[in-house]
Amino acid sequence: MARNKLRTAGVLSGVAATLLLAACSNDAPASPEAATEALSAASLPPPYNEADVAAGEGLFLVHKCGSCHFLEAGAGNRIGPNLHGVFDRRAASLEGFAYSEAFKTLDLAWTPEEVDRLITDPKAFAPGTSMFYNGVYDETERKNLIAYLMVATSN
Repeated sequence: MARNKLRTAGVLSGVAATLLLAACSNDAPASPEAATEALSAASLPPPYNEADVAAGEGLFLVHKCGSCHFLEAGAGNRIGPNLHGVFDRRAASLEGFAYSEAFKTLDLAWTPEEVDRLITDPKAFAPGTSMFYNGVYDETERKNLIAYLMVATSN
């Protein structure tokens, strides 16, 4: 019973603090994570600096990217390679992952532009790929998803 009262008091304190912050400024981020995300997005190169990183995270979940890829350093691989540190990494170069021949033949480093080409149409980008993902056709969604990946996979 006492624990429930303490828990309720803690929740109410958090709600009160959030409301107080919201009342002080219309521009205040809703959470520390949102503040970090806003700063991170602003530091990205154009056009990703204007992308909606939170929407990109949602797209990562909706498009089920996380079913095949981890984003965290040291998390290992799934069906697809771990994407932590993917930007500027050579294609098919992550140790411990068995890449398809289609990816092994790519002679490129992953840039936002190359990732954009890949997620637009993986089968056209790397013919013969074992990646069974159809792609993201909407340009704004791709921009948001790439911005999220740039933030979530950075060192």
